[in-house]
Amino acid sequence: MTLTREDILDAVRMLQGDEDLLVETMRALLDERVMRILLTRAPEVYEAFRRFVLTEELLQLPAEFREFREQVETRFDRLETELREFKQEARERFDRLERGQEELRAGQEELRAGQEELRAGQEELRAGQEELRERVGRLEAGQEELRAGQEELRAGQQILIQRVDSLDEWRRGEIARREGADYQREIVRRARRILGPGQGGSPEESQAVSDQISAWLEEAGIMEDDVPPRSDPLRADLVWWKGRKVAVAEISVKVNGDDVERARLRADTLRQAGLDAIPVVIGAEWAHPETPERAQKAGVEWRVGRQVSQGLREFHAYAP
Repeated sequence: MTLTREDILDAVRMLQGDEDLLVETMRALLDERVMRILLTRAPEVYEAFRRFVLTEELLQLPAEFREFREQVETRFDRLETELREFKQEARERFDRLERGQEELRAGQEELRAGQEELRAGQEELRAGQEELRERVGRLEAGQEELRAGQEELRAGQQILIQRVDSLDEWRRGEIARREGADYQREIVRRARRILGPGQGGSPEESQAVSDQISAWLEEAGIMEDDVPPRSDPLRADLVWWKGRKVAVAEISVKVNGDDVERARLRADTLRQAGLDAIPVVIGAEWAHPETPERAQKAGVEWRVGRQVSQGLREFHAYAP
């Protein structure tokens, strides 16, 4: 049956009336490929996502930084202009003083006038020196203000770098988490091919699987409070059974020692409930070279990349 545009719009209206269903649909649809499509075809939607992730303060930092830099440059230009004007005035005053000294040497008759002019020039010089000291003081204050501005600028740059690094770290972690979740869902979907005929799935995603595990534990008198989270089979990534023979699997793109230990502990809990439980780890590759040996010593079976342990081959072939 071909879906029409009206069918799709009806489905959208139904989703808008059910927030839980809307969240699950968005979780299924919003992957990296869809985000790239939104970036090119619906930039206003992508911009809304970006503003939701980035704080308003972080979005305003570039503009604030530019404004601060312009203020610093304006102050520096003003100081340079004042310094040039002062140098010009100083040169002019020294020129006048030299002319007065020339007039003094011109003759005795003009001595008194020259001396008076000299005294006037000296007074002017003292005033100029005082003004020079004041301007030098202002210049030093301006330099100090400039240094403080530079320090503030460096601090702002460091904050910006830290926030960008933090955002990049979050982005990488989010990408890794989504890749891991996608990989886990793919393995659960292919559980029958990997583990052979039987039944089961993810306790988190399948109520039937969760109910079956709870029933096994209740039959053995094992209460929920008696099982730590790392030993709880209800937290396993995949549980697959064939009669009373059960595989308890942990799934990771890169299988590490912690995955091995969780699989062992959760399988031990089902053994305490009287089941023939087998711990299993499944992944694309080993996280460390020593992890396969650790799994073998712990009695944990594996399917990592194209490597399949003998115990897992036997479970695959087992038929109750």
